[in-house]
Amino acid sequence: MAHAYLMLQNDSFAYSMGINKLVDISRAVANINNTDYSALEYLLERLEDLNYAIQDRKVDALVVETFGRRIEKLLQEKYVYLCGQIEDEKVEPSNTMPDEDSPEEDDAVRSLRTSPINPSKDRTSIEDFEIIKPISRGAFGRVFLARKRATGDLFAIKVLKKADMICKNAVESILAERNILISVRNPFVVRFFYSFTCRENLYLVMEYLNGGDLYSLLRNLGCLDEDMARVYLAELVLALEYLHSLNVIHRDLKPDNLLIGPDGHIKVNLFEF
Repeated sequence: MAHAYLMLQNDSFAYSMGINKLVDISRAVANINNTDYSALEYLLERLEDLNYAIQDRKVDALVVETFGRRIEKLLQEKYVYLCGQIEDEKVEPSNTMPDEDSPEEDDAVRSLRTSPINPSKDRTSIEDFEIIKPISRGAFGRVFLARKRATGDLFAIKVLKKADMICKNAVESILAERNILISVRNPFVVRFFYSFTCRENLYLVMEYLNGGDLYSLLRNLGCLDEDMARVYLAELVLALEYLHSLNVIHRDLKPDNLLIGPDGHIKVNLFEF
């Protein structure tokens, strides 16, 4: 009985902490009144805080989940609203007439177009990295091996051209995949660290795996021996079980998307572009 009471107390405390954190985030967002790029950056930071608060909750509380998702929706709506306000302030009086030939942009496209050209100094930018060499090319951009100047750590940076994303109507799907990557933490899934933007590009900073992909390994070896195949299949099953537990479905599973780390183990690459 005492043990059950203690567990109930712990759950109640965790529940209260979760609610209080969500309240703090909602108040911080509600108090934003300035219409400049620093406000947009602040909202993105609070969105990350919100996602972590929802994902890291200690109890399976429906109220915390529901409240958090509601705040997330309101935060996104405020972000879109501020984007529109900033864009309106940038328009010259002589250019206020709409162009009848230009299609209307949806919210996701507008948020991409209004990314700051010169991010504040305390924000990550591509200048913080030394680009070493290109690794691969995709439909929207390229992947580069890069070294962070401050630490010397190696990363794979995916550079996605916003113009291509907009033209191919892929903005919402790419941002949705990025948001999925934020929540994924598994030894058999390629890790996503963070993203940042400039006016032209969206940058995704990923874990760098120097072993190449399984397709290249199969092409070089011809086939895998039974023991190696068994290990790789087991690791793949563990990765997929984990993803499915998050309601994430990999729709393009193939050897090209199975990367090999320095220890020889495979990791599933979630982000396709």
